[in-house]
Amino acid sequence: TVALFAISTFDTDYILIKSADISRAISALTAAGHHVNTPDAIRIRVAVRDDIPMLTLLIREANRDVAERFHLTSENAPKHTSNCQNDWIETAMNKGIVFYLLKCGQTPCGCVAMEHARPELCYLERLAALPEYRRRGFGEALVKHVFHEARQRHIQRVEIGTIAEHVELMR
Repeated sequence: TVALFAISTFDTDYILIKSADISRAISALTAAGHHVNTPDAIRIRVAVRDDIPMLTLLIREANRDVAERFHLTSENAPKHTSNCQNDWIETAMNKGIVFYLLKCGQTPCGCVAMEHARPELCYLERLAALPEYRRRGFGEALVKHVFHEARQRHIQRVEIGTIAEHVELMR
């Protein structure tokens, strides 16, 4: 639930939302099919096959800093997301994994995937936000979008995996 204050004028409508709730509100409104204008207007949509090269690039670039930090290379960690290939995304889509693409204006800047593993369970995968777009709530909006989609499908549990040594993610 998000508290909001609506104002209608002759030529437009405004919705005022507490800043702490903005990511959740934008995610819920865009998931419901509404267009939301913000200073950094973001939209999350289902990715299609034509988006595969863009998704691959987003995932590779968003995970490059993690790969550098943990010294992951294509030789010692060929399956790490910093080495993502188009065929990985295509294979995932063929298995029914749904990718969501986040755009800020017209610029793709993040993505996430949702795998419906069992009737009561889905996996949140491939969460990625380009470094220059981090700390703007986009990752949070993507996660909340997956939660919203899971609720719509009556999924009771969402799971995510992390690198065990990445202590900051274990808080």
